Amino acid sequence: MIIEKLIIYGYGFLKNAEIELGSSLHVIYGKNEAGKSTILSFIETMLFGFPKRQQSEIQYAPKSGGTYGGKLIAHIRNRGHLTIERIRGREPEESLIYVNDKKIDESSLHSYLDKIDRPLFRQLFSTRLEHLRTMEKLQEDDLNRFLLGASLSGHLSLHEIESHLEVLRNELYRPRGRKQVINESLAELNKLADDVKKSESLKAEFEKKADEKAKMESELNRLQTEKKRLKNEKQFYEKLLAVTPLYKSIERLKLKLEQLPSVAQFPENGVERLEQIKMKLVDIEAEYRAIEKRITQLERSVPTVNEEWLLEGDKVDGLRERSEVYQLKLEQRLQVIEQIKHDERDVREFIEQIGTNWTVEKIMNANVSLTEQEKLEQLAADVNELSNERNHIERELASKRNQLKLIDTKEKELKKTLLSKEEKHQLQTLVLTHDEDSIENETLFIQKIIDRYDRELRNMQKGTALPFAITLLIGIALSFYLLFVNSQMYVAIVVASLSGFVSYFIYKAEQQKRATREQILKLKADEENRLKQLQHEALHVDNRDIGAAKRKLSIDEERSKEWLVVKHNVDQLQIEYERIMNDYDVIDRSLQTKREEARQWAKRHDYPTTLSMSHWVELFHRLKDAKKQVLAIERANAEKKTLEQWIREYEHDVYEVCSIFQLNRKENVTSLLLKINRLLEEEKAKKDQEIRIAMQIEEEKKQLQAVLEKKNQYEHELKQLMQIAQCETEEEFFVFGKAWDEKQTIKDEINRMKREIKIHIRDEQEKERIESVVTKGKVNAEDKLLEREQRLREIDSKEANMMQRIAQRQVEMSAIEEGGEYDANLQKLELKKAQLRHDALDWATYTVALHLLTKTKEHFRNERLPKVIAIATAYFSKMTNGTYHALSVPVDGEDFFVESKNGVRFSPSELSRGTQEQLYLSLRLALSSVYPSSLSFPILLDDILVHFDRERRQAALRVIREHAETHQVLFFTCHEQIANECKGKRINLQKELRTHQGIHTIS
Repeated sequence: MIIEKLIIYGYGFLKNAEIELGSSLHVIYGKNEAGKSTILSFIETMLFGFPKRQQSEIQYAPKSGGTYGGKLIAHIRNRGHLTIERIRGREPEESLIYVNDKKIDESSLHSYLDKIDRPLFRQLFSTRLEHLRTMEKLQEDDLNRFLLGASLSGHLSLHEIESHLEVLRNELYRPRGRKQVINESLAELNKLADDVKKSESLKAEFEKKADEKAKMESELNRLQTEKKRLKNEKQFYEKLLAVTPLYKSIERLKLKLEQLPSVAQFPENGVERLEQIKMKLVDIEAEYRAIEKRITQLERSVPTVNEEWLLEGDKVDGLRERSEVYQLKLEQRLQVIEQIKHDERDVREFIEQIGTNWTVEKIMNANVSLTEQEKLEQLAADVNELSNERNHIERELASKRNQLKLIDTKEKELKKTLLSKEEKHQLQTLVLTHDEDSIENETLFIQKIIDRYDRELRNMQKGTALPFAITLLIGIALSFYLLFVNSQMYVAIVVASLSGFVSYFIYKAEQQKRATREQILKLKADEENRLKQLQHEALHVDNRDIGAAKRKLSIDEERSKEWLVVKHNVDQLQIEYERIMNDYDVIDRSLQTKREEARQWAKRHDYPTTLSMSHWVELFHRLKDAKKQVLAIERANAEKKTLEQWIREYEHDVYEVCSIFQLNRKENVTSLLLKINRLLEEEKAKKDQEIRIAMQIEEEKKQLQAVLEKKNQYEHELKQLMQIAQCETEEEFFVFGKAWDEKQTIKDEINRMKREIKIHIRDEQEKERIESVVTKGKVNAEDKLLEREQRLREIDSKEANMMQRIAQRQVEMSAIEEGGEYDANLQKLELKKAQLRHDALDWATYTVALHLLTKTKEHFRNERLPKVIAIATAYFSKMTNGTYHALSVPVDGEDFFVESKNGVRFSPSELSRGTQEQLYLSLRLALSSVYPSSLSFPILLDDILVHFDRERRQAALRVIREHAETHQVLFFTCHEQIANECKGKRINLQKELRTHQGIHTIS
């Protein structure tokens, strides 16, 4: 399966977003809260539906409201396209699922996905960091069962099934148990058997009470049947009382209907229709007279038209259409003439400029190719560049010469002001030996050293022999005690040796302390003598001589620094000056060579050598333009002849048309054509008016015919109304209409009463019966109703008494049953036996299931589990760069371990956290590879490499890319470095979701 597109309508904080996916490895990068976990949950929701509200799953309802859901589009090899759209709360269907445009339901989707559900998908194909940590918490036996169960069934955890079956079986029965279901049932069977024996004596009394109760219930049923019949009769007479007045009113209306005049038939709304037809006939007559008047006026207004002029209309239109071209041709002719004059003048000026020995033929034969142009331009550019460079170097050389002269003079003047070496040495010696600041600083320094020696002497204890003596005496005493009292010679020798060593080290330490103290006292005395000497020198120094020496040395030092800087600048300027001189000689030789080459080119092309290079380039371009202008003059002359021929032909056609319209040819062609066009337009307008009037006349005649047809139609309708009513005059028609309307009113009233009767009596048989009773009029409904009500009251009283007696018998029977009724106890005994048989069958079923499960584990342990371990071993070895090369097969009774390349075995708990996660990731990928499904579900990995070092992270990424060759892999991460190292198709969530919100396409 390859997920091609995710369309998010609203899910969590994501809204109106699209993510384009494809095959192979995808790296979905985003910072925290960018939407990675939301997209993971969205994929699971689209595949397996919205989680139930009572589940612990996070409900990613849109935070800002709106549609909750989206669409997933995937391609499944050899099966086609799968489209799943889910919208929470949509009516009538929350989910729409299509396979190759064919709609399927959830159960079909479950089968289409090889019956993989959400927990199994997470167990095999959706791996997050917390999933790896969950595997880490499994004990060895639990881990073994997890691997076996996942590789065996996939749909459920196998060790959970086994544990569940074992619990169910033990809940039913244990050989020595008491609280198990079957154990308790056996105890209850023994007790029920004793109760059956005790209750057998009460059986006869119970049966007597039961017979009495049955007779009373039979009598009660008879009373209830009679009560029901009386209620039905009561309802019948109540309805009879209600509808009797309606039936009598219907009879009166029927008598009134018979007294009205006999009208067999009459048109519906006949009177109104007759009046409307008469009014329409009056209007049509007035419209007919108005149309006849308009036709007469139109026939008088038809104009006279010159048909001969109209025949020339197409020819005039053609000339008029060509008139703009004619004006354009005239302008073009003028432009061509001016262009010819201009080009001829430019060519003459160019010949005057380049030399009188040049002609038009020489201009046409001149070589103005791109090669020659580039050669000349290059020569000119080179000469110009070299000239500019030489001028620049000349200026720079003059500047450097002036700088060198000035700075050399300054260097010589500064050197004269410096002190001699002997004088400078004498002054330095005087300052160093008698400087008051130096004496003061040195005095302070010596005082600090003396203070430090005093602190060290105070902290250092004087050397003493007391610790040495005490240690030696204790060792001797202990040795004598062990030797002469306990007779332990070897121990005494060891103790004596140890005490001797310790005493020796203590003696050496004390001796070292004394030597150190004497050394510090000697150093302190030396420093005190030096301090006294400095104080004596400070008393006999002359401060004025020292100050003058310092000032001379300071001034000399500043001048020396300045002289060194100036001398360095002189040396640098001299080097720079010599370099510029060399550059100038090279440039000057190159410039002379290029100028000679340019003069040779000018002689070959017959250019004036007295002009500069820039004028040669300008003349070359002018020559190219002149050559183009000569060619343009030839083309312009040819074009001029063509234009003049076309103009003569057009003027000839215009003059021919003028003769037909009888116009004078003395005016210009444009004025003549305007007059012809005006005359023709006038005739066309007359012709159009003639046609328009003819069409109006025809239209008026059509309206006149339509009016006649309407008049005939209304007259025909009037005759039909008279015929339907069977009348001769309009007065008779109005009389019949009034009688007909009154009859219709009476019939409507009768129908209304019949509908009211229908409301009271809905059953047709009951209605016929009531009509029969009303027609005969022999039954007093009120008396019959009173009789039924009185009998119902009597039956209610008997019914209450009978129900009380039945309840009393039921109480007596219940008392017998509570005291140990035989049949009830016997029934309980049989029910308990049946329940025991059912529980025993369940216990046997669980036992057989556990046996089959054990056999199945043994079968699959030898087939699929080794494949999982083999793939996991290869992946784990690659992820650890060969540090571990083997995994144990986790069969029952054995430990799960990994083996290093040195042959050392480790349990998972002994590995580092990162190595543990590499092991569990290898197992996850191996399980997804071996799982028996043809769909190849996509693998979802969410930040599982955060605890891997760089080398193992890159190795793990290589394994993931290898796994991506058979499964689509979606790798989610918030670490940019990991995203860069993945080398897969990258999707930046922050950028894509900003782009595709509304709807955002993420690709």
